[in-house]
Amino acid sequence: MEYKELMLLEMGWRIRLRREELGMTRESFAEALDVSTKFVSDLECGIKGISVKKLYRLSQVLNVSVEYLFTGKTVSQTEKEERKEVTNRILDLLKECTIEELRNFEDLSRVYGKSVGSK
Repeated sequence: MEYKELMLLEMGWRIRLRREELGMTRESFAEALDVSTKFVSDLECGIKGISVKKLYRLSQVLNVSVEYLFTGKTVSQTEKEERKEVTNRILDLLKECTIEELRNFEDLSRVYGKSVGSK
């Protein structure tokens, strides 16, 4: 089996799995994508590929990233756990602050957020 065929097969499997997790039928999924149920079937079986435009729409309907559809990778559990630990450490530090220190931290956070482009 060629790499492209294997990739389409794996992507189709992930699409079907996620569609079923969401409780969507092939018919409702096809309607949301504005394609035929035959196309959905071919896509899930790895028989057909998909345009970039439809792939983007598909990722929205399934509420997953395009990266997940191609690779199966999501934000790792380790990263989620690390994020939670860091958040808890910051909250513990903030509990020890005076109101003035908290206001300064708030201002500092806003400035930092603007400098890295977050909101």
